Amino acid sequence: MCIFGNIDVRDGGKKDAAFIAHYMMEFVKLYDPNKTLTDVFFFDGASNVQKGGEILEMEYPRAYALHGGEHVISLFFSDIAKTPKIKVTTSLFTARLYLWAFF
Repeated sequence: MCIFGNIDVRDGGKKDAAFIAHYMMEFVKLYDPNKTLTDVFFFDGASNVQKGGEILEMEYPRAYALHGGEHVISLFFSDIAKTPKIKVTTSLFTARLYLWAFF
């Protein structure tokens, strides 16, 4: 497994399936010009990216485009990081007040 490089896509153009497949093919052609060595592509779950993977599967018949979960995991931990700080107290008075109020 390797990462070929980063693509700056902030130009404002349309990031559809053809765009994604085109840029991926440019990298893959450097390492697999005969289309016999590539066996898997991992993408996130966005529909346009998955469709780009389907185009790559047609171009590289031995390859599969699979759903990677890294984006979902990243979003999950991003949400956790936004959780406000929790104040922890060891005051005996607070503990007694909590027990009295709720039990």
